[in-house]
Amino acid sequence: MYLHSVALPTPAASLPGHKHVLLLIDVSCSMTSELPGLTADLHRHLLEHLCPGDELSVVWFSGRGECGAVLAHETVTTLAESQRVADLIGRWLVPVGSTSFTDALNHGAALAARSALPTSAVFMTDGQDNQNDRSSILQAAQELALHVRDAHVVEYGDHADRRTLCELAGILGAAQRRVQSAAEDQDVTARVLCLPAPAEKTAFDTASAQDVRVLRDDPVIIGQAEAGQVMLPAGTAQVHPFTALPGPDDVSGKPEGALQDALYVHLLRAARTLDGPEIERTLRLLGDRALIQLTGGLYGKQRFGHFEAVVEEMCTRPERRYPLGYDAAALPDESQPTVTEVLTLLSDGGSELLTRHPAFQYRRVSRGTAPDPDPAVTWRGTGEPRITGLVSHARRPNLSLQVTTPGTAQLRRPPQALAALLPDTLDVPRVQTYTVLHSGILHLSTLPVRPSPVALTQLKAWGLAPEHTAPGEAVCVELGRLPLVRRSEVQRVRAADFARRTVQLERHKAIVKVLREAYAVHFPPRSSAMLAGTYGADAAAWLREQGVTDRGFSPRGPLQPGRDDVPVVELEVAIKGVSSLPKTSDVLARIAAGKALTTRERLIQAALAQVPVDPAELPGALDRHLQHVREAEVDLRRDLMALLVGQTWFADLAPDETEVTVTEGGEPFTVRLGTRELTEGV
Repeated sequence: MYLHSVALPTPAASLPGHKHVLLLIDVSCSMTSELPGLTADLHRHLLEHLCPGDELSVVWFSGRGECGAVLAHETVTTLAESQRVADLIGRWLVPVGSTSFTDALNHGAALAARSALPTSAVFMTDGQDNQNDRSSILQAAQELALHVRDAHVVEYGDHADRRTLCELAGILGAAQRRVQSAAEDQDVTARVLCLPAPAEKTAFDTASAQDVRVLRDDPVIIGQAEAGQVMLPAGTAQVHPFTALPGPDDVSGKPEGALQDALYVHLLRAARTLDGPEIERTLRLLGDRALIQLTGGLYGKQRFGHFEAVVEEMCTRPERRYPLGYDAAALPDESQPTVTEVLTLLSDGGSELLTRHPAFQYRRVSRGTAPDPDPAVTWRGTGEPRITGLVSHARRPNLSLQVTTPGTAQLRRPPQALAALLPDTLDVPRVQTYTVLHSGILHLSTLPVRPSPVALTQLKAWGLAPEHTAPGEAVCVELGRLPLVRRSEVQRVRAADFARRTVQLERHKAIVKVLREAYAVHFPPRSSAMLAGTYGADAAAWLREQGVTDRGFSPRGPLQPGRDDVPVVELEVAIKGVSSLPKTSDVLARIAAGKALTTRERLIQAALAQVPVDPAELPGALDRHLQHVREAEVDLRRDLMALLVGQTWFADLAPDETEVTVTEGGEPFTVRLGTRELTEGV
């Protein structure tokens, strides 16, 4: 696993030599919320760390072909020059376009090659390259690595392509910084540029090493050795050239000394690259009970980020290791509820979402609609929003809270022909959705709620609400501390079970479809209670255009421009021969004509047998099968989270297999399974 560890003396303090500071800054639309804080950071700290004789280059980049130098090899020695630099940065660092790393890396390599001074490069981004393939990105990074002395990779937020950035940092020998928000952390430039410069590349025996862990107080750098050489920063404590993990039989008992140090640094690399299996293998050798317990819900970028922070501290502070002792046979802690279970509990219709609470920090994920500056209908809330449902995506790890708020709509300018028919105000609730989880990333780490009595009791049982909390009091549920999915759920997902649940869900949907059609015949809706029945069809049509329907108020308008295209992965599931369910009347006509039925038509035929003879039993039958649909959706949602958040695949499905055949109700069904990658505008 390692060849040797060497202790390196810290050089005596000395005045730094001249340098070329190269900043590569992502200005794609997804950086909209980050650029103001980043610009303020540069204004405040950048010039403090430039000495007379230093050079500064600033490169902005967004989509393919959208890249340029704000400054190239500028020297800043006077106040007027400082102000000019600040003005240029403020003028050019504005959000535009998509994201392409390759152009920026190539541009940076060209600038670094032309400088006579050693280059310190800083690569800053919040996203994923959605323009180039991974090989071209890494090739460009290798070219830049030829011309830089040291580098830093700064990652904003949770949407960035962490694996690629980790590899990029390894090629550059870069320290990685993870910043949740530029607005909250405006000292990144200062921390990066004040670090001691590395020495020249140092040669030692790394001929068989795959990569090198360079251990220092802040931060831990993971680099790649080239031709037996590695760049060693000043102040380096230890160097660990790695080949591979030792086998379980090669480690007896608790590892000590250099082996223990090497294992913790190897664990850090696995955390940075989101490599769950490698983390598990390394922890079996380390036997650190505290870390092993954390892996029970170690799925999703944010959970990996928290785990990484804990491991990095253990790398540089050995006294922090083994806080719960050594036990190589310890099992992960899976006692905590998942985020999905907590949101399901709170979606009981009796819990309130406290949107005006200071802990409610929500940022819209989807594009949303552009607000009308002079709407014909305005709305004012009259009560607290109630959580009335949990909305999930059938193919992606997305979860949103459906929230209903009582309120009043003010009809400001109805058409003249309708003015006499409509009142000045309507009591109508507003229905909104708040995205909590999008593509496996948590967007609300703290959820302030006023839980219903039943929900409060369960929150206390889970340890998520203080025992002294009285009914009606606010509770801040810390979703960020909960797992998205459990390890056991990831390990037990099976293709055959998933396919069977998918078919069962479609059978329940067919029954619900038939029951609803029968219900509409025997219990027609009373239109007098609806907007159309009260005010007329024309008035209801105008209200609908303004966003007022029988269900509630939801303002309409054109979609706002997208900030960026975010890569997403979704599950592809299809029952062969069942693209949609046909009308009951069409199936009855084919049966009467004696025609053979297709697979989807046979689902409706089987559902007809579930219609009760007595119409009075229809409401109960419909409620029961709607509950079956909800239960089947919950089971499938749990498997979906295990697959996409857990980044795994069905254990009983060979890599080249895409279909599973199951028998349900005496009939075979073939279910196609797969994933696909696409981009979504946000």
